[in-house]
Amino acid sequence: MIETFTQYGKLFYQSDQQCDTCGEYMTGKKVEGMEKLFCSHCISNKKQEEEEEQRKEWTEKAYQLKAVNRMKGSSLVKDKEIFQRNLRDFKVVDKETENGLNIARQAVLAINDGQTAHVILNGVAGAGKTTLAMGMLKEILKLDVNKHCMFLDYQFFLEERRAGFNDSYLDKTVNKIAKDAAKANVLVIDDLGAETSSSEKYKQTASDFTIRELNSILQARENRSTIITTNLDGAKLRQAYGERIISRILAHSKGYTVTFKETVDKRQRPVK
Repeated sequence: MIETFTQYGKLFYQSDQQCDTCGEYMTGKKVEGMEKLFCSHCISNKKQEEEEEQRKEWTEKAYQLKAVNRMKGSSLVKDKEIFQRNLRDFKVVDKETENGLNIARQAVLAINDGQTAHVILNGVAGAGKTTLAMGMLKEILKLDVNKHCMFLDYQFFLEERRAGFNDSYLDKTVNKIAKDAAKANVLVIDDLGAETSSSEKYKQTASDFTIRELNSILQARENRSTIITTNLDGAKLRQAYGERIISRILAHSKGYTVTFKETVDKRQRPVK
């Protein structure tokens, strides 16, 4: 006797044919005089797998969001819009920017693999160095949500440090930022050298105060991955900060230096 049952108003029956995949008896139904067989067990299993995959995707996105929010919470920036940038926002307009994006991606994979990388992004203003640096942090967190990433606007950090001399609460806050910057798995030091000049034209060497602060962070980060953006070239960085600082910056930087010389200022001539 054929066992029949009704579901959603449609009549089904259990076939005597077995599924080639799971070995269970297949379910049949007649549609317009034709018999159609399907395995309800395989369909159910597939649905469960899809639901589990969806749950995993939602969980991963939740963890990534938490990691990004942690990065935002520990970072120090003047312009919060920086946090909206991603690697896909970095515009490739010439060989320099293409090379920069390739090196950035290589560095992300190396850091995720446990290697120490000091990435130096230097050159003309408006080439997208800050966007590239923030994009790298986002990509690193996609691969490992447990990494502590941090973004530090260095000129703003120094301004807050000085202001903290007369504000005990701010002083404690900046001290915590400095400690976090020293210990973060990956740190971006953005716009290094901006504090040495009052105009776009490079004028002077960094002050002893600036050098002490920078050296304190870099000394703690000798074996930690660091991304530095600066408008200064190697010679001007050396003049501004001295050999000790440069030596610490250049450690672990082989293959991870990007220089923009010819790229147009994307802020003045946006790329569509």
